[in-house]
Amino acid sequence: MLRNIVSQTKQHIAALQTLDVPVQSWDLIIISILQRKIDQGTFRFFHSELKQNTLPKLDYFLNFLEQRATILETVAEAGHSHAHPTRVVNKSHGASLVTTTGSTTSSSTKCCDFCKSKYHKLYQCQKFQLALPTERVLFIQNNKLCSLCLNQHNNRKCFFAFKCSICKERHNTLLHVDNVPEIPKQVSVSMGQYGNILLPTIKVGLVDKLGNTVYAKALCDPGSQISFISSDLADQISCELKDEQTIISGICQGKNKTAKKAKFTIYSENNDYSLKLTCCIVSKITCDLPQFDVDIGSLNIPTHIKLADRDFNKSEPISILLGCDIFFKILLREQLPIIPGGLYLHDTRFGYVVAGQLPLQRSPATTSQQITAVSNFCNLDNEIRSREVDDTLTSIDSSLKQLWRCEQVPQIYKEASSEQELAETMFQESVQLEDCKFQVKLPLKQEFNEVRLGNSLSRALKRFYNLEKRFLKDPLLFQQYKQFIDEYVSLGHAKYVDIESYNLEEDPVYFLSHHPVINEGSKTTRLRVVFDGSMQTDRNISLNDLMLNGPCVQNSLFNILILFRLHKFVLVTDIKKMFRNIKLDPSQCSIQNILWRSSPQERIKCIQLLTIT
Repeated sequence: MLRNIVSQTKQHIAALQTLDVPVQSWDLIIISILQRKIDQGTFRFFHSELKQNTLPKLDYFLNFLEQRATILETVAEAGHSHAHPTRVVNKSHGASLVTTTGSTTSSSTKCCDFCKSKYHKLYQCQKFQLALPTERVLFIQNNKLCSLCLNQHNNRKCFFAFKCSICKERHNTLLHVDNVPEIPKQVSVSMGQYGNILLPTIKVGLVDKLGNTVYAKALCDPGSQISFISSDLADQISCELKDEQTIISGICQGKNKTAKKAKFTIYSENNDYSLKLTCCIVSKITCDLPQFDVDIGSLNIPTHIKLADRDFNKSEPISILLGCDIFFKILLREQLPIIPGGLYLHDTRFGYVVAGQLPLQRSPATTSQQITAVSNFCNLDNEIRSREVDDTLTSIDSSLKQLWRCEQVPQIYKEASSEQELAETMFQESVQLEDCKFQVKLPLKQEFNEVRLGNSLSRALKRFYNLEKRFLKDPLLFQQYKQFIDEYVSLGHAKYVDIESYNLEEDPVYFLSHHPVINEGSKTTRLRVVFDGSMQTDRNISLNDLMLNGPCVQNSLFNILILFRLHKFVLVTDIKKMFRNIKLDPSQCSIQNILWRSSPQERIKCIQLLTIT
């Protein structure tokens, strides 16, 4: 969390500096904003370390947060070695598990289950806190999380014993619901001793976007004025979509809205019959039907009957609902009773459908069980629809006007150039010929006098000490490396400068670390020295971070290979030190420095590189 605050702050400040915004005098304002984002313990530690009668600087505050993050990470890693779990209670939410070790789950490394963020836990999630209490309870139940600590224990007992601060029951305060009983997974009613009702379903074929045939279960509902299709199936099949708002009213005057309609064709499994449909698209039509698998072993279904849905007895998702107009269009006259006064077979253009009341002995539901009462009565109210659509359009119109007013831009707007175009422009503006050599500037993202890289000397010095240890073990490597450095200076590609001439805190100065790369199979250049521009400073910024990514200037490998096949003779050569003959603008040479000395007994010297590296 703390490292994320530091990283985001540095990125935003760098972006503002690129736009020439005077952020140098904003330290106190930014610190005041960031203090609201950190925890109380870190806030107290920061103010305890401040000197009296001094105003803090933003760099000091960000360095403090990085050190604090390192300390907290070290303590957390050390805590994992204990045999018993360590728990921290957050009293503002009843209690929540911050760190668990041993056999429990470590939530300090787990992301939020609700919004999938990596920077906070579930009990800290603002989206979870803003959700309705019933939604929070349902989320915990569906994801099988502990109702006390809001974590997953994998069937292990929770170590916490606290209670809700409101009702004093054994659950987290975030899961407290006022005067509402425990939420079942479905709205259910008791069906008593009369068993369940089997609704008529058919299997229809549809053509998907790849031209293949897919099958879906459709529910026939004579109580609906319109037909529906699930959004999942609409995305899968080849259909014509149309934007059209529809107001749907149902049982208990419940109202919903749909925004799109789909036009498609369904086909029968048993014959050549097909039917064109126009359906409203909804996310889910109803629950799986039938709600339990039905045993059809004792049902008197004639063998010559072709069923419209051969799996009518298996619980499957409903993807299409056929309204009253469609149902009576496909309905035929013949009807056969399977069970007198209960279950019936009725003929349709898709085949026979099975519907009616199941006997009690064939239903797994008993008088003590709860099953869902399914009713798909849908009414399209024209008066309600027209009035609500008008209100909706008026609201949308005013909202759009307000949006464009807030987001209004100047009349003349110049689109920002890409990095490659900007780098090419900077090259064309800066390139010049000096003493028969080209001279250019580095394509920096900021103005050179505004570059604030931070302290790179300490890390470059540490890497140079490690390089000297390698020289002590390999004297031949040291001789070759020294020869390379001496040649670099003698050719005028670099020069020695006094390191004390730099103001390391104010001037744009950067020290490149360097190391050898050895190619034993090379006949000409066994040793190659690499200058590392990706080494980060104490501000976690490197020289490469400030450079624009220019276009690729060499030919593609394919074109190079083709050239070898166009001519009879090929001449291959190498231009010695080609890129090192391109001079760097003297005003920018301060960001290309290396550390060197010929012997550990000498003082470390600074070499300024004068050419492109």
